[in-house]
Amino acid sequence: KVAYYTFDGTNWHKKDIEGSMFVFSRAEHPYYGFIIQNSRRFLDNVCEYLVDGIEFQRTDLFLLYKTSNMTDNTGIRSIWFGHEQDIQRISILLNKLLEKRHEPPKPLPPPQTDDDSKIFKL
Repeated sequence: KVAYYTFDGTNWHKKDIEGSMFVFSRAEHPYYGFIIQNSRRFLDNVCEYLVDGIEFQRTDLFLLYKTSNMTDNTGIRSIWFGHEQDIQRISILLNKLLEKRHEPPKPLPPPQTDDDSKIFKL
């Protein structure tokens, strides 16, 4: 579970956004991103794409980030992680994907079609 914060240049503000965080890839550019699926208010999700100009900085339990359209410190965002191993794993993954943000993800292999792959056999 994660929580979402914003910075107004002076103070941090906890938003009413908490829930699961998912890192994703897709076939169209931008190829990679993340979403925080808000469990408090169903329609208030956070979605960010890994594009040119996005920067991440990790602290003990927070992952801070800003994008190129956030020109001053008022645009800094933060994601709080409840466990240090989660922030470590996610920050490594996001930085790896950020390095290859211009490369489309590898396509998934086609589904198996042999008889062993059938769930139900009649």
